Amino acid sequence: MRIAQANLGRSRLASDELVVSAVGEGFDVLLIAEPYTHKGRACALGSSSHVVITGQKGDETPWTAVVVLSPNITATHRQQYSSAHCVCVELSGAFGSVVVISQYHQFSHEPEVHIDYLDLLLSRLGSRRVIIGMDLNGTSPQWSSRVQVADERGLLLEEVIHRHGLAAVYRPGHPRTLVRGDKDVDVTLVTSKLEAQVCDWTVREGRTTADHRPIAYCLREQVTSGVRGHQGTTCAGLTGEGVGGRSRSCWRRSPVRILRFGSAGGGCTCSGSERCSACRDRNRDTKEKILSPLSSLVERGADWA
Repeated sequence: MRIAQANLGRSRLASDELVVSAVGEGFDVLLIAEPYTHKGRACALGSSSHVVITGQKGDETPWTAVVVLSPNITATHRQQYSSAHCVCVELSGAFGSVVVISQYHQFSHEPEVHIDYLDLLLSRLGSRRVIIGMDLNGTSPQWSSRVQVADERGLLLEEVIHRHGLAAVYRPGHPRTLVRGDKDVDVTLVTSKLEAQVCDWTVREGRTTADHRPIAYCLREQVTSGVRGHQGTTCAGLTGEGVGGRSRSCWRRSPVRILRFGSAGGGCTCSGSERCSACRDRNRDTKEKILSPLSSLVERGADWA
């Protein structure tokens, strides 16, 4: 199964470009952040799309989407565990059963909001095989060789990675995921059961006019060649650059630091304690709105199905 993840920046042109490129190159699934929308619905994702799934409730605007291009993949939307910012879908095919999550961490929200949501969701998923494609709006040396120290959002995600035994997938020296700037804010995470099956991870250049470069990778049924070691897994086959038959390093796990945080700012540029207090109240309301539905399901022990 070939997967691409991308932030499209609400651009219709970038949406068209991504779908045309993905169909032409034989991709099966797209994990999208900030899709182009019209009247509250994700649009411009192509007539070739077999299934388009978003998780918003009511009149919310979707911030993420999962697009299934292949008719050979069965997609089951786990709607009770999805939100406008996080779509959870179970995919079934020749590769078995895998849960894919597309998540967007909105910069104007408190950093903990979407981190806590992911933490709750992963707790609910238990031992299932999971692939996560996200725009974190943060960075860490766990998935970027361009930084030595994680920023606030990166540190929070590091803790979740450690708690749930995840691995960050990336290739040192890859093009940065942001077109403007020198940061890698787009992240691919997998559970330990998939570490040896995810390969050919690349950042693609020139595929869209969006501010983020797409990320592409493959999920193999099993690794048929290559040697697994402390620094990661190598696998042979077609890569994003179209070069076949060569072993390449596909993922790398970095040391994890576990830190705890209190209240953290989420893009507040106010001056004066009164206005900042209002921002804190608004962020608290946003966090409650996003987390409450999932929290209540977890507390009740609702069935996954």
